[in-house]
Amino acid sequence: MPITVPEEPLELHLRRKILLAYDNSEYSKAVFQYALDNIFVPNKDHVALATVLDEEQSLWLLTHTSRAQNAENMKKNRRLSLTEHSEASDILKPLSEDLASKGITSNYYILKGDPKIQLVKLSEHAHVDMVIVGTRGLGLLKRGLLGSVSEYIVRHAECSVLVVKQKPEKPRSRPESPSGTSFSSTARRSLQAPISLFRTLTK
Repeated sequence: MPITVPEEPLELHLRRKILLAYDNSEYSKAVFQYALDNIFVPNKDHVALATVLDEEQSLWLLTHTSRAQNAENMKKNRRLSLTEHSEASDILKPLSEDLASKGITSNYYILKGDPKIQLVKLSEHAHVDMVIVGTRGLGLLKRGLLGSVSEYIVRHAECSVLVVKQKPEKPRSRPESPSGTSFSSTARRSLQAPISLFRTLTK
C-alpha cells in the first residue's frame, strides 16, 4: 500500500491571507461556517477576523452636556470601551480556536469607527488576498455591520471580495388563487438565489 505523507503546514508568510468581517449576528455565524466549510484551506490559509465596535453611544454621551458632565462622560466612555473590547475579544477567541483546530492560523482585530472604511483600511494594512463579508447582519451593539458595508468593500477593496448571500427562506404555502393556479415554476426558481457571489476587483 502506498504511504500517505501528511502535508506540511505552510509558514505564515507563505499562507493565503483572508479577512473575514464578523459581527456576532446569526447570519454572520453562518458566513463564518460557510467559509470554514468551503473556502479556508487547512495548513495553507491565515484568517484575520475583524469586528467593528459602535461609536454612537460614545458620541451621544458627549452631546449637549456641560464640561463637568463631559468629563464624567469621558470616564464612562473609557469604561464602556474596555467592556466592549472585552466582549468582542470573548466572541472572537472561540472562532480563532476553532480555526486552529483545523490547521488554520488566525488573529483578530477589534476596530472602532465606520465599518466600511475601517475594514477596507485593514484589508490594505494587513495585505490580505481576499475579504469575506455577508450581505446583512446586526453588529455587536445593535449596529449593522455586514449589510451596509458589503457593497462599499466590493467597490473599494484592492483585493478579491467574496460576498456570502443569505439563503432565502422557504416560501410559506399559500392558498391557490381563485382561478385554481399556484405559483409558477419560474417564480419558485426566482426565490432560489445562489449562496455566494464572487467578485474580483481590478484597479
